[in-house]
Amino acid sequence: MAGRDPRRTGQRRGVAALRGAILAAGASLCLVVSACGAPGLYAPPDAAGQATGSPGAPGTSGGVGSSVPTTAWGRAVAGIRPDGTVPLETALAAFSVAFGPIPGVETPEGDPEVIGSASGPTRWILNHWDELTSDQQAAVHGYLAVDGPASAQAGLIAAAGPVTADVLDQSGFKRLADEMVAKVGAKLNRTLGVPVDVVFRDLPPPKPGDIIYANTVPLDAAGEAAVESTPKMARCQVQVGKATQALDGVVEQEAVLAHEVFHCYQYALATKLADAKAMPAWLAEGAGAWVGEEIAAGGSTIGNHYWLGWMSQPKYSLFEREYSAIGFFAHLKTSGVDVWSLLDKMQLAAIGKSADAYLIAVGGAQGDTAIDAWAPSYVSDQGLGTEWFMDGPGKPPGSIALFYRAGMVELDQYPIFEDPVTAYPLRLTVDSEVFVVKPFVAPRGLMYDKTNGQQKLADVAGMPFCLKSDDCSCPEGSPGEAFQFKKLSPGEEFYLGFSGHTDGINVDLLTFSLETTCVQAPEDFALPFDCHCAPGPLGIVEPRPSTDRF
Repeated sequence: MAGRDPRRTGQRRGVAALRGAILAAGASLCLVVSACGAPGLYAPPDAAGQATGSPGAPGTSGGVGSSVPTTAWGRAVAGIRPDGTVPLETALAAFSVAFGPIPGVETPEGDPEVIGSASGPTRWILNHWDELTSDQQAAVHGYLAVDGPASAQAGLIAAAGPVTADVLDQSGFKRLADEMVAKVGAKLNRTLGVPVDVVFRDLPPPKPGDIIYANTVPLDAAGEAAVESTPKMARCQVQVGKATQALDGVVEQEAVLAHEVFHCYQYALATKLADAKAMPAWLAEGAGAWVGEEIAAGGSTIGNHYWLGWMSQPKYSLFEREYSAIGFFAHLKTSGVDVWSLLDKMQLAAIGKSADAYLIAVGGAQGDTAIDAWAPSYVSDQGLGTEWFMDGPGKPPGSIALFYRAGMVELDQYPIFEDPVTAYPLRLTVDSEVFVVKPFVAPRGLMYDKTNGQQKLADVAGMPFCLKSDDCSCPEGSPGEAFQFKKLSPGEEFYLGFSGHTDGINVDLLTFSLETTCVQAPEDFALPFDCHCAPGPLGIVEPRPSTDRF
């Protein structure tokens, strides 16, 4: 495939079929883009009738849907690979943002951000321990300070401020951590098997305005940070930062401690500690963020931040996320998936491979529902059905990223090409007689319109929709004689939610006059190839439509 851009594959085929149909009809027409033109981003009106925007993802510039990082943290984690692994350069950059300068590492610049948990950068740097220089190892040891003297910890406790009925001291956080160990263990149906230590730490990120609440460090038998060569964790240390020490609400406190305690369970599950350290970021940190909010059961302000990255970036790959993957686990649960029963299985399957963990998550009937409802959930309109609404503990109120295309006119074309495990939610109006979703890979997702209600995209892709006030039919003997048209009301606003799943999104949205439609045959709008079993974009071997994308 060298020299070919697969993102143009669908467009070339769509244009070729369209031009061929026009020439066959002898029509003097041209391909146009409507004056409404390029897709926009739709923000639903507020109570006063004004359009309301949603902030972009934390650490990004622009508004809804933006993915250009502007914060130091956002720029650091932009290096997470498409398979979810964190390379050395990204681990060093993220750790330097969370803790401080590392010899030989240029710390990314950018705006401040609520980072939340430092357990991610800690896990990532320990996973690359043997690749660090001696100076870098010494710096990391100094920042983690797992063997700091008791006198220093007493000073940090005093610095946290006076203890009230709602603010906990170190012993109070230890009792709370023990409660979280019991609650998380009951959900996972296993015991932790190692003690959990709770210590007060300053945890001040080097950049003013960045906030870290806590950190989890696996310890070896000597009580030191368990580096890459350590076979198993002997103890688990939860470091409670000043930001958490000052929290005065039980929901906030539980959300932080449950998140960190779950990381202890992740480390303990691994047959080799190195496997837990190498876990894909989206699974380790997204699941941790979700567990924290699930156990707290009220939604914390920290969880609000994690959610924003999911709400505002539907086109961002699941496997390249970290804490914002909280939305994926929440979506699984709202789709009927028993997430707790799958977390350990996903972790054990994810050793070096995100795809296997993902397939476990979406296996079964409820997982199939989750796939199709992934993109539709961004519409967030309960009136359309549960599949069209996004919810979960910790999710903040406000509008969600939803792409908008108004007034597709006759012979318009709107190609959509996105990666696997992404979503593309679209609000659409059409000013033409016929509308078609032309697929180039088997589509996953849903369509909703007032005339037909909810339909699976797999069932309607390649089928022409008639928007004329009267019925559509093609003349006897014409290539389109066999078309079975479905109705859409003229001028009706409808929704398409495309879910990337394993093969990505590759469709053309096309509009025609009835006359131009009838010079084409049903196979012109159908999937163009037979099924085969070559590995797809995620390296998954399963039946799929054959295209030259793979």
